[in-house]
Amino acid sequence: MSNGKADTDLIVNEEKIMSGAPNPHNFAIQMKEFDDSIIEDGEPFTSGEKIITQLKIIEAAQKSAVEKRVIMLEDYITATAIN
Repeated sequence: MSNGKADTDLIVNEEKIMSGAPNPHNFAIQMKEFDDSIIEDGEPFTSGEKIITQLKIIEAAQKSAVEKRVIMLEDYITATAIN
């Protein structure tokens, strides 16, 4: 993956089940879009605020799994707000 490409091989129990041509890695696509927004003096497609919200959703899902209880997203996002 050193070329910014992600392997598309599906390996199960050390056996290659399916293979395909490498696709651009998602991180490489995001970095290019971010670079372009700086060069063109524009806004990135995904804002830092949206990314933080996505991370909080992932954290809430993990917390829900560990604690074996429902986590209300709106309450969790509000309680963990960065001020």
